[in-house]
Amino acid sequence: QRERVFAELLPRVWQLIDRIPYRRMLMAVGSNDAAAFSSGINVGVVRVAAYALGGMFAAVGGMAILAVTSTAAANVSQTYTLQAIAAVALGGTHLFGGRGGLFGSVLGAASIYLLGNLLISFNVNPSWLQVMHGTLLLVAVVLVGLAAKTAKVAV
Repeated sequence: QRERVFAELLPRVWQLIDRIPYRRMLMAVGSNDAAAFSSGINVGVVRVAAYALGGMFAAVGGMAILAVTSTAAANVSQTYTLQAIAAVALGGTHLFGGRGGLFGSVLGAASIYLLGNLLISFNVNPSWLQVMHGTLLLVAVVLVGLAAKTAKVAV
């Protein structure tokens, strides 16, 4: 039940952020901060707010891991770092900013989770899970880069 609270909280917070003008400003700053500044966006305030929101989400993520594992050790989250980055990149979020969303990130996380369960069910050595996550991250970054390059050529 504790996990369900966090799972229900994420879409509601995303809807809230999606409805306020801050999301558009954040995407503009992430895409091209000079152009965002030229259009009148206070880039410094948007960045500080982004770091503050990131810290808040990291705290909520820490509480979610605490709820799942019932352990408050500081090194518990180290195994999730590569998985989280790979899931977001696999979901289509540009790692340098300016593009991304909740739906793609959730699909990427589900793919990472399913891949991990599949490898475990085939009795693959757990150290190969990290290799697979790194490979997925590399593939996702290359695909996003190729898509961006193709979009620039098309314009």
